[in-house]
Amino acid sequence: MTTIRTLRTQDKDAIESLLRRHPQTSVLMLAHLQQSGLREPTTKPGHAAAYSGAFHHGSLQGVVAHYPDNFVVLQADTHANELFTHVTAESSRPVKGILGPTSQIKPLLQSLVIPDDSLQLLSHECLYQLPLERLRLPSRLTSGHYTARLLEHQDLELFTQWRMDYATEVLRQRKSELSPQAFAAEARRALESQHTWVLEENGTLLSTCTITAMTDEAVQIGHVWTPRDLRSREYGRSILASCLYDAWLKSIRYAVLFSNPKNKPAQHTYRALGFETAGEYSLVIFRHALSLEHSLATS
Repeated sequence: MTTIRTLRTQDKDAIESLLRRHPQTSVLMLAHLQQSGLREPTTKPGHAAAYSGAFHHGSLQGVVAHYPDNFVVLQADTHANELFTHVTAESSRPVKGILGPTSQIKPLLQSLVIPDDSLQLLSHECLYQLPLERLRLPSRLTSGHYTARLLEHQDLELFTQWRMDYATEVLRQRKSELSPQAFAAEARRALESQHTWVLEENGTLLSTCTITAMTDEAVQIGHVWTPRDLRSREYGRSILASCLYDAWLKSIRYAVLFSNPKNKPAQHTYRALGFETAGEYSLVIFRHALSLEHSLATS
């Protein structure tokens, strides 16, 4: 018999054990868990992540989390639909997006009522993994031709524009819906987090990438971006390598990232650094966040 219930502090070890059995697809959820823990029953809904778990004979078999940024993350080979329904009811928040293994995302989407024009992005992506001891550094980087460093205050204006460009090209956000103020605030948060890297040559910024999640042994990379007129010059490869090398120096064991299979230049970049495919991962973003009643699975 399977039981689905809200997960609390006492379930943390069981969640970590489950996630570590699926390391390539669990970095994001494991990072949140290690950094923020689980909310206590007294925590107000909406102020912390909500977790729901499926137990079979007392053993945790799947977990779904709903975070304050309104994204839902899956790690549930079975009962994903029921867990999604349970966690969104528990959190009382709308759903802006969903991430998880493609095998779990596809059946979930079939069960949801998605209003017309609400789907901004549905991307079934290639998941890549790299043990950092196998990282291959580009020669132009090791020769000192470029400078790779963390994002700094003087970069914010250009970086804000880059994030807007990334949102329209990669995340399919409409230009008419962009809020420069919101992206400027996002850039300031990136500066404060100290997880965003930029590549520079003679004072000119060339490329950027961000560590979007970090656990005690892994990093997940996102927002790898080079402006269109600077592409095909190995800038993206160099900034990504610098970020990963720094992680390796901090005793991180491996890195994961995911990429649209149609983006051949990106795949070439990742393979050149030593990344290998490790499965499929999906990213769903809703243009208009799904309200609770739309989020519930249909019968």
